[in-house]
Amino acid sequence: LILVLKMKELDAFGTSLAAMVPPAGLRGAIEYYRHGNTNVKYAAVLALGLLIGIYFGARLAVSLPPGVARRIYGGFLLVVAIRFLAGR
Repeated sequence: LILVLKMKELDAFGTSLAAMVPPAGLRGAIEYYRHGNTNVKYAAVLALGLLIGIYFGARLAVSLPPGVARRIYGGFLLVVAIRFLAGR
């Protein structure tokens, strides 16, 4: 969204969350549950943590200058990529 549609970072973050989470998350969760691969108790605890974390994270993100949000998100993606590439 940022590269192709030239959206501002925060607009891209909000748009992608609004587009992905409800359809993909719900459908995927149902399929995993149907196959017995869901710990509902842990999912409920995680959902509560995500609800709180996303709320405060979004409040923080919209208060940051756009360049800062871009660098923080880019750094996060780098850390995730390095951890995936390095393995355990």
